[in-house]
Amino acid sequence: MLTPNRKGLSALPSDLFYSQVVDINYIAGLTWTRQPGLRVLFHGPQDKVNFGLSVEQADQYIGGSGGGGAITLPSALSGMVPTQLDSAGNISGASYLQSPTLAPDIIAKAAFDPSSRLHFEVGGILSSFKTSSLAAPWSHHTRPARG
Repeated sequence: MLTPNRKGLSALPSDLFYSQVVDINYIAGLTWTRQPGLRVLFHGPQDKVNFGLSVEQADQYIGGSGGGGAITLPSALSGMVPTQLDSAGNISGASYLQSPTLAPDIIAKAAFDPSSRLHFEVGGILSSFKTSSLAAPWSHHTRPARG
């Protein structure tokens, strides 16, 4: 949903804004993903104004794919990587959908096409995440006061 468009909010390759290079994955600033989601679009009169809202599965990615280095968590948190955080080895099926996300990502975008030579769009994403550690000391939990 956040990939820039040439026209409206279409997902068709001819309407997306990317270069003519051999591999478009090397262009900085383009966002690509294959995460599950629900997208709702509203096309205004004559397709000159378009609004879109998308709710997508969040991915708690911490690096480690495509030759990039992975982060090193403190030893007390190292057990979270295989089950809660995506370090490029945790992308498949059931484990991907079991990550403890706080809420899905919400993406909003508006596109304006006043003429065939001008396209303007603005968008944003609301994303949050959480992790849980059952190994945390009990001293971190508060107890109700008695009296």
